[in-house]
Amino acid sequence: QVVNWAYYEQTIIAVDTLLVYLKVLHFLAGVPYISTLLHTLSRARVPLACFIACLGILVLAFASSFYFALGAQLHEWREMSVSIMSLLHVTLGQVDVPALERESGLGVFLYILFFFLVVLVSVNIFLSIVTDAYASEKAEGIAVDLASVLADAARRQYRRTRESVS
Repeated sequence: QVVNWAYYEQTIIAVDTLLVYLKVLHFLAGVPYISTLLHTLSRARVPLACFIACLGILVLAFASSFYFALGAQLHEWREMSVSIMSLLHVTLGQVDVPALERESGLGVFLYILFFFLVVLVSVNIFLSIVTDAYASEKAEGIAVDLASVLADAARRQYRRTRESVS
């Protein structure tokens, strides 16, 4: 009973700590580079949400495939949750390819297909989404800066004209 409460307390503290550090980003929003980062992520939130949903479906599909193809033979693929974590290891390059070759040719094919689709293609799509959002954020920032410069110049000219008339 006490062990369960300690576990719950640790979990709540871990989540709270994450939220506190995310709140720090909110307070640093006035810093130019942090502001650009936050605006870029805000601008990219809808395409990123769609991309993450598609990526999640892709990961679940591959986890299921690895589980059914190799779950009985290899310890890394014994359950769905373990298969998902093993796919994370695959994206980091930590995979036992000789074991895949030993157990099943299908395992090697799935590994190559997953590596190509997720590590190469999906990462490039993610970077493309963020880069497009950053480019549009910078373009809008330049337009806003130009507008403020022109507005300031117009105010100064108006004051000069008004002072010369007086």
